Amino acid sequence: ISERNMKTQKTFQKGFTLIELLVVIAVIGVLAGAIIVAINPVDQLKRARDTQRISSTSQIAGAVSAFYASKGGIYPTANTTWITQIQSQGELKVIPAAVYGAAGFATCAATAVQNGYCYLLSGNDFVVWSRLESLAQSNKCPTAPNTVPVYLFSSAMAQGGIACLTTSEPATTAGYTFVNP
Repeated sequence: ISERNMKTQKTFQKGFTLIELLVVIAVIGVLAGAIIVAINPVDQLKRARDTQRISSTSQIAGAVSAFYASKGGIYPTANTTWITQIQSQGELKVIPAAVYGAAGFATCAATAVQNGYCYLLSGNDFVVWSRLESLAQSNKCPTAPNTVPVYLFSSAMAQGGIACLTTSEPATTAGYTFVNP
């Protein structure tokens, strides 16, 4: 090999050019942006809070039923410490933590609200509910004004599920139509 060919070969270096690196970075950025839009992290957080609300509401409803059975047909008093009453009687080991959504997200207007979980007592029946906020749950309800999804347990109906209410809270303990999961 001549000396001239060796000098020519030495000038070629392995690696990527700056343009190639910038193109790859731009493509990765576009893909990352598309994935973030598809995942919708804000709604994912709302779904997680909804899951916690559904689980806690079911747990609380079971504890209210147990309280009723152990106290000889007496329900907890409908006030701001109704969950504490259940816990103090040993029907609920831990009071579920408050699960609040974004600012301005009202859970209910009832007077018997503790940690965002609502309670209505009417005669020998009760309703425990919490409002849901995710887009997946909202889409289950009609688009009528003031229709909100809630997870609701009714002792009169002996069942719980997601219901769409025309106000932020139930007015009675029975007569709800639950939407499909």
